[in-house]
Amino acid sequence: MKALLEIKKNYEKNKSLITKKIIICAGTACVANGSLKIKEKFDELLFNNNIKADVELKPENEEIHITKSGCQGFCQMGPLITILPQNILYTKVKVSDIEEIVTESIIKDNVVERLLYLNPKTKIRCLNTNEIDFYKKQKRFVLKNCGAIDPEDINEYISTGGYFEVEKCYRSMEPEAICKEVLKSGLRGRGGGGFLTGQKWEFTRIEKNSVKYIICNGDEGDPGAFMDRSIMEGNPHSVIEGMAIAAKAIGAIKGFIYVRAEYPLAVIRMKKAVEDAKKQGVIGKNIFNTEIEFDIEVMEGAGAFVCGEETALISSIEGKRGMPEPKPPFPAQSGLWEKPTLINNVETFSTIPLIFKIGVES
Repeated sequence: MKALLEIKKNYEKNKSLITKKIIICAGTACVANGSLKIKEKFDELLFNNNIKADVELKPENEEIHITKSGCQGFCQMGPLITILPQNILYTKVKVSDIEEIVTESIIKDNVVERLLYLNPKTKIRCLNTNEIDFYKKQKRFVLKNCGAIDPEDINEYISTGGYFEVEKCYRSMEPEAICKEVLKSGLRGRGGGGFLTGQKWEFTRIEKNSVKYIICNGDEGDPGAFMDRSIMEGNPHSVIEGMAIAAKAIGAIKGFIYVRAEYPLAVIRMKKAVEDAKKQGVIGKNIFNTEIEFDIEVMEGAGAFVCGEETALISSIEGKRGMPEPKPPFPAQSGLWEKPTLINNVETFSTIPLIFKIGVES
């Protein structure tokens, strides 16, 4: 496997050759409004204007990097396009606007004023997210990189420090210490139950069984709910990293990411992320050249709202009708195929790498 630090350095080196970066929002809402067609139009016009554009950040000379991101949050104003380093945010972009953007912003370094967000109160155009009230009131944590990085590029995730924390856990931390750190953080399950995450991990860790499982509950069926979906579409590797840390903590051999079938984009990006993580060696066999093995499988739910409940979710993965079961026993004692099973939701797992990155005191 290629060392994470080497990948990070190579990415930063390639990034230094980029003169401009075009980020096209490709979250569900923007895709529904035509952002993929916008991406195609950009590719066409950049080629026609003899402008070198790179989509994988492997430039040979100074070039423009055109990429897509997950949901940037401002869905009602999409499709959204960000131009760096000028840090320009264009809103409600149409295919017919791309020629003007290429001519003015890419070639001439000008701003297309009419595509900037208009503050409804002040009637002033806002150049970027720093000037928009919707963003100024936010302090992003788990969603920080959603909308900023390409969810289908594992190298970009690594360049932000991704997978460094799971490497630290696998190389230098004992399972009990990992559980204690999560417990000390005070993190509670973000799926609604609010149970202490570290306590749940510890309950599963102490079970005497050579076979244990992890389930990531991505069956977000609440009407209007979009948070877990946004993470899976915009930063799927953060979910995988959290699950891999949990696997070391409790001794799990396999994990399942259960995603609603109604979230096709989340399914596609989670599957690609899992595949890329296996190739990189952060999951699979001999993780980080240790003897530890942990594999992940992405499963699609059948659309049953009740499968968001953990025991019904377990039944569904087993191929049975998703029906809640009485407790005890709890999944930590007897869950998937009657083996100790840890179940957390998408946001909970995405928070885990950040706990180890910034420390529980932060």
